[in-house]
Formats: sequence, structure tokens, C-alpha cells
Amino acid sequence: MLTSSLRLAALSLLPSVFAAQRVFNLDIVNAQLAPDGFVRDTVSPNGTFPGPTFAVNKGDSVVIHTHNKLTDPKMRRSTSIVVPLQSFRGFPVHCS
Repeated sequence: MLTSSLRLAALSLLPSVFAAQRVFNLDIVNAQLAPDGFVRDTVSPNGTFPGPTFAVNKGDSVVIHTHNKLTDPKMRRSTSIVVPLQSFRGFPVHCS
């Protein structure tokens, strides 16, 4: 009985043992893209559409650095990221 309890306790520690800090850099830039087949001026992460995929595991810490590199004077120069906080229930989310 004690052996199975120890195994269970050891297994519960595995996510924290393999947890890592994942760091991503996003350059928010003006680009001419055709997301719907028609070329247009866009604001996109790293000049791509769709944007990059963030591959992370449960328990990882995620840091996303955003760099505002917008240059088109006709477009808004603010950058925001919408994070659906309800999908992070039970996990700390820090925005700065």
C-alpha cells in the first residue's frame, strides 16, 4: 500500500519536473497579405498569416515579447493581444 502511494506521489510531481519556460518573440509589422485571396495591407505577427503556433505543454510558463514595428502612417499604431482569460481557469495570467 505504501509503495503504491509513493508511486502516485512521484507521478503527481512529473508535470512540474518537465515544466519549462517557453519564450516567444512577436514582431507586429505591416505586411501585404492575401488572407482571403485578395491582397491588402494588414497588421500581422512576424509578417505571416496565420500567425505562429505556440507549442507548449501543461505546466509550462509562457512569456510572449511583442515588438511594435508598425510603419504605415495610415494605420493605427497600437498593438493589443486578446487573451480569453476564461480558458486559463486555475492558471495565473500576468499581463504587463
